[in-house]
Amino acid sequence: MGSTAALLLASALAAAEPAITVEPAVLTMDAGQASAEVWVRNDGDTAWAARASLHAWRQAIDGERLEPAGTILISPSHFSVPAGSRQRLRVLRPVEPVEQETGYRLLLEQLPASDAAGAPLLRHSSAVFVTAPDQAAHRLLVRLDGDAAHPALRLHNAGAAHARVTELAWVDPLGRRHLLLPGLAGYVLAGASRIWSLPPHRDGYAGGHFEAQINQGPPQALEPDRLAAAAAGPL
Repeated sequence: MGSTAALLLASALAAAEPAITVEPAVLTMDAGQASAEVWVRNDGDTAWAARASLHAWRQAIDGERLEPAGTILISPSHFSVPAGSRQRLRVLRPVEPVEQETGYRLLLEQLPASDAAGAPLLRHSSAVFVTAPDQAAHRLLVRLDGDAAHPALRLHNAGAAHARVTELAWVDPLGRRHLLLPGLAGYVLAGASRIWSLPPHRDGYAGGHFEAQINQGPPQALEPDRLAAAAAGPL
């Protein structure tokens, strides 16, 4: 195949790729809510077939785990969205008491087409939360881990609700803001901890403070975890 033909084929394949949007990006359900809708929109030029699954979401300091979701379900579990159309999915759960917020991940995994062997498959993941009545908010506590050559930032959520962390930054003693993790850094579930590697800094991040946007709110200073830092000693 000549270079011109190869370029035309690549352009045609790129144009045929589906452009998938999932709304809402984060689904929150009350404890008394039995069902909720998720819409999958295909703005591309070709149909998109996928399977959907829900998983219980757990976090540990060494990573995230997806486990069986139990009684919460997603329907339909297999679907196809024509080009320029959308598909409704329903999250179904029994109405039962919830003592604390529970997190789930909704996974959408593209099914391979018979005429596109070896083509990359799209995989989409979004968050689903079931909240408890009169639920308290998140409370993020920050501390430095590691050493001067390999610093790390640990965030612990001592609250009762998840925290979606974006635009994580360090503000130095002169008030200058240094963006460390642009965009979405990740979630910290209630009662869980997450850790991120940081670039070394000549002052060891001394004298300033960390800030981030939480759940799409304005930038806010993160509260130091003074008890954990005192127990760990200096960085």
